Amino acid sequence: MQTKIINPINLLYYSTETKVTDLAQYVGVIADRLYADALKNNMRIVGPPYWLYDGFTGDEAQLFSLEIAIPVETFPENYTGEFATKSTEEFKCVWAIHEGEWTKIPETYGKLFGYMGQNGLTPTYKNREIYIHSDLDAPESMITLIQVGIE
Repeated sequence: MQTKIINPINLLYYSTETKVTDLAQYVGVIADRLYADALKNNMRIVGPPYWLYDGFTGDEAQLFSLEIAIPVETFPENYTGEFATKSTEEFKCVWAIHEGEWTKIPETYGKLFGYMGQNGLTPTYKNREIYIHSDLDAPESMITLIQVGIE
């Protein structure tokens, strides 16, 4: 686990309010549409899909904001596609690599929050999951970078 400041990133993104129990409906579907829209609008894709969580505290019944995004190099001047665009702010976080299936991601979050508690770090409840390798047919081979925002 490490503390890091992530530089701003240009994102093409989809935004919704949801619950953790409803996340499965977005897997693969939104990212595919984001990739198609980026290519249609001549945007250079510069990384894997991101899921940005804002306000999720671990309560599975609680609504929170979710942005599903792909990083792009720049935005066209007159973008009129299906999605929104933005440049993020710097993001101060602790991060770790989660290897394996997504059902075990809570274990990695537990380690990150334990590290934060041991080091007196305060969470912002803005988290990012970056899907470096996603393979639903071989979930044990998945690699996810988890970033938990801190003050």
